[in-house]
Formats: sequence, C-alpha cells, structure tokens
Amino acid sequence: MAQLPDHGRCGRRCRSRGQGMVEYLVAVVFTAIVLIAVSAPLGSHPSAIVQLADAIKSFWSNYSYILSLP
Repeated sequence: MAQLPDHGRCGRRCRSRGQGMVEYLVAVVFTAIVLIAVSAPLGSHPSAIVQLADAIKSFWSNYSYILSLP
C-alpha cells in the first residue's frame, strides 16, 4: 500500500487558506477594470469616477454639517 505524502502539520488546510485572498484580488481587479472602462466620458456626461467623487464629496459635506449642528 502506497503512503500519502506528509504535508506537515496542517496539510490541505494551509494550502486552501490563500484561496480567499486570490478570489478577493480577482474581484478587486475586475471592479477596477470595469470602473476604468466606464470612466471614459461619454459626450457631455462626466465619467463614472468623477460622479462617484462628487457624490462622496457631497455626502461628507452634508454629514459634517449635520454633525456640527448643536
């Protein structure tokens, strides 16, 4: 009977730990590619990245105003 190779203390469990990080990296890269592809301005409309930056700026401006109220 052939013996299976010894994978140390943790075996397959350690090898599969990096899988989540790889999946996360693939998702982030895909999202970045989509944002860059969509960010090209179409005619007179601003790009998606500019719209996102404006929305975040507006949100934080309103949020800080609400926090400053007595």
